[in-house]
This record gives sequence, structure tokens and C-alpha cells, in this order.
Amino acid sequence: MAYTVYSPQVSQRSVPPSFDSHQFENHGRFLRNSGLDYNQLHNRMHIYRVADLRKGRKVETPAWILSDTEFRETLVCYLESRFQIYKPTGSLKERLERCRAVGKERAQNAKLILGTRVAEFRATEPAITEERFSELPEDAYFSLFLGALRGQSPSDRLQRLNLQISCIDSEAAMSARAPELVTACAYYFYRLGWNSCSIAEELNLRSVHVRQIICRMNRAARRRAQGTPMKLGRPLSQKPSSVSGQSRETKAA
Repeated sequence: MAYTVYSPQVSQRSVPPSFDSHQFENHGRFLRNSGLDYNQLHNRMHIYRVADLRKGRKVETPAWILSDTEFRETLVCYLESRFQIYKPTGSLKERLERCRAVGKERAQNAKLILGTRVAEFRATEPAITEERFSELPEDAYFSLFLGALRGQSPSDRLQRLNLQISCIDSEAAMSARAPELVTACAYYFYRLGWNSCSIAEELNLRSVHVRQIICRMNRAARRRAQGTPMKLGRPLSQKPSSVSGQSRETKAA
């Protein structure tokens, strides 16, 4: 893939926003001396504006993004941290394939959890609307009961379920193709100068997800440079329903 590399020695500064004097000030200026006409542009071409990174950005361009080798190592380090792969071994390609396999497995587990949440939402919503709580499944009824003990209304439970469905669906979509999405986010953000909103629109993500990916990739690069081990955590696949039964007994007690 062809890309433009700007020298990291160029001093970066924040440029204040500017406005055109009228609506069509820059219209067609890029066609001059290009050998293209308006019909070619209108019928068969798509234009992607590339920012001039030499003018400066609010976020400095890190050194690891300017080297393909360090970019690959940082990408694999980020994926291993995301999927909780400890003590990785093998070549860079083998580690990447291991991350891809774990990501697909996590996506399948997330889809199973998503199915249960969607089924609970579909069963809870008409029961709350028509006040038919006796027809609810046991798990959904118990969740409403615990919410009532905490002072939550049934509508609060529906909002919580809606938020959980949105988060789990995003996790499933992200885990299924994490290497491709993470690479595209870093490439668009640093090498093409896109902002998080444009990247999110291009990749069908949310802008906050893009900013989180960029921040955590920088964190992974610092951790790789300093040799700091990753923090232990609990992946999504280790949240089975059997744990919720134990927590229910504790809450009920």
C-alpha cells in the first residue's frame, strides 16, 4: 500500500482553524495542471483529501508509525494486550494469527451473550408495557426483582439491557476483524491525517472507539519500548452465566 511519509524532524505546531471567504473559493483548484476535467471527477472518481501533516497537529506523530517494522510489532503487541495473550512465542506472523484466532473465538462468545441479552430484552419489553410479569423467564424476572430492591424501575432495566446489547455488539464486530480495523485506524489517523469522525464513518465504527484504539496503541508502543508486561485482566469469554448464579445468591442473601 502506497503512503506518504513525512520527516519526524519537522517541527509540529497547532494551526488555528481558517475559513473560506466564499462558498466556492477552493472549488476546482486541485484540477489545475492535473490533466483531469470535471466530468471525469463527477462520473468515475472519488477524492480523498489528505491533510498536510507538516503544518502540525494537536497530537504529535509517534516514531513507531513511521516505520513499517515498528508498526507491525506495535500492532501485534496491542492485539495481544486486547485479547489477553500472555507470554507470546513464535514469529510475528504466528503471533498475529494467534491473535486473529482468539479474536474470532471472542466474537463467537460475544454473539452468544448478545443472543441472550436480545432475547431478554424482547421478553421484558412487552411484559413491562402490558404488566405481564408472571410470563417473564426466570432470569429476566430475577433481574427485575434485584433491580427493584436497588430502587430501579423496569424502564431502567430496559435501558441497561439496551446499553449492554450495544456494547456487546460492538465488541463482537471489533473482535471479529480486529487486525484489519486497528491497522486502518492507525493508518488513516497518522499517515493520512484523518480525524476520528472521518475514520469512524469510513470503517463503520464510533469516533470514541477510534480514539481509544489510537490511545491504546500508543500505550502498547510505550510498553513495548520499556519492556513493561501487560496488565492482567478478564476477557469477555470468561464471563459465563455460571458466575452470575453465584453473584445472585450473594445479592439475595
